[in-house]
Amino acid sequence: MSVAYGYQLQILLHEFLILSTATALSRTLNTTIDMNNIPKTINEKRSLKLHQNKLHPVCQLKEKIQRYFHDFTPFDNLSEVVSIEGNFDELLVPQDHPARSTNDTYYVDSAHVLRTQTSAHQNELLRGGYQSFVVTGDVYRKDTIDRTHYPVFHQMEVVKVLPKGIDALSDLKSTLSGLIEYLYPGKDYRFLDDSFPFTEPSVQIEVYQNEDWMEVLGAGVIHPKILENCNIEATGWAFGLGLDRLVLSYCNIPDIRYLWTTDERFLKQFKDGLSQFQEYSKYPPVYKDISFWVNGYTENRDELWSEYNNFCEIIREEGLDLVEDVTLQDKFQKEGRTSLSYRIAYRSGERTLSNEEINLIQEKIRTVLSDKFEIILR
Repeated sequence: MSVAYGYQLQILLHEFLILSTATALSRTLNTTIDMNNIPKTINEKRSLKLHQNKLHPVCQLKEKIQRYFHDFTPFDNLSEVVSIEGNFDELLVPQDHPARSTNDTYYVDSAHVLRTQTSAHQNELLRGGYQSFVVTGDVYRKDTIDRTHYPVFHQMEVVKVLPKGIDALSDLKSTLSGLIEYLYPGKDYRFLDDSFPFTEPSVQIEVYQNEDWMEVLGAGVIHPKILENCNIEATGWAFGLGLDRLVLSYCNIPDIRYLWTTDERFLKQFKDGLSQFQEYSKYPPVYKDISFWVNGYTENRDELWSEYNNFCEIIREEGLDLVEDVTLQDKFQKEGRTSLSYRIAYRSGERTLSNEEINLIQEKIRTVLSDKFEIILR
């Protein structure tokens, strides 16, 4: 057996063991859940794997980026169920970081979450001996409701280990400059300082697109503590990017909900690869307001209600993908309470919505909100 063949066999075996362990873990968790906060609509998305559908623009952009990193080992089928250690602890995320809250993260049980980032696999793969790899997967975070945010999206994590003595930051910036020029030829771009728990120093890249600066990715030199914990005496870099938002800008798609449609009018536009989206049949929105009192004051008008992400989750759960946007219309304080008024915009990409059907959804939202939160509806 040749050395090269033996090395390839070792890689395949290790990948098989990772996948087998993750699959077994995922099945086991179904009987051990004790603090699950994953709603039905999120569970239904877990099997869709848009990043593996070759007719979908998310997958097509993934493959375009993978071609640039053709000599890196690709992973795109690792389980979305990960340990808290892998998702937070091993990435040096502080115990009191807001990302750990059930307001932000979907917990499978007390020890496992739906990954909030593809970095959750970084330590496992580093310990497995991989020196350069690309991880693509669906990730899950509670989020606001608008045209660019969705609680399920897709990330790519690219990692490279370098010998000690190499200027990792310089190597990273050179690599990223090449990637941006490959993805956005002729566009202006810039590096900005940033901060992440698992990289030091950290940077982000913005590209000038549609007369504005758009954040494309976050990156940095792998924190020495992570490499030390993996028993690696080296340096290296990592970066992550969100495929969904890049697809929106790359293909001129105006609403992130389009990425989840099964309408052939959307999908057939990408049968030959990435292309500029042609919008079809723009149906009118239906607006509904909801107002209520919550106990206590907030410091300023722009400060979010502490339950805002959970509030948006209920609206998504009841309104499904008919909800286009949720905006704060009014906020004032009186006698130890705060009044909040939100406007919900409903719009379908496939048909005209009636006031009658939206009124039924709105009434259900009011009922669930009243049951779940200590609020007084107005």
